[in-house]
Amino acid sequence: MITRLVAFALLVSGIALVAVSYYKLRNTEKFKPRSERPELSKQVTGVVEGYEQRVTKNDRLYLLVKASKDTTFSDGHHELENVSMQVFPPQGDVPWRPDQRPTLPPRRRLCQAGLHLTTVNQTVADDD
Repeated sequence: MITRLVAFALLVSGIALVAVSYYKLRNTEKFKPRSERPELSKQVTGVVEGYEQRVTKNDRLYLLVKASKDTTFSDGHHELENVSMQVFPPQGDVPWRPDQRPTLPPRRRLCQAGLHLTTVNQTVADDD
C-alpha cells in the first residue's frame, strides 16, 4: 500500500513539474537560426610575434605550440603562421609533432599548408 502511495506521489509530482515548466516557458521566444551566411571577422585586435603556449597536465608538459606570428581578430579567432606543435605523452619524452609547411596553391587544396605528422613511434605521414 505504501509503495503505491509513493509511486502515485512521484507520478503526480513529475506531472506537476512538467506542467510548471511548460507554464513558465510559454511566453519565451523560440530559437530561430539566422539565415545569413556566417563570416569570420577581418578586424585585427592584436598581433604577437614569437607566440608560444605551454599546456601542462599534472605538472608535466602536455602541449607546446610555437608560431612566428599570432594574429587575433575581434570575434576571438586566431591565425597562426609557421606553426610548430608538440604533444607529449603521459610516459616518455618523444613528442608527437604535426608540422605545417607551405604547399601548392590554395585553390587546389582544402587548407593553405600541408600537414606533416610524426608520431611517438616515429611513424611519418604527409598529405602532399
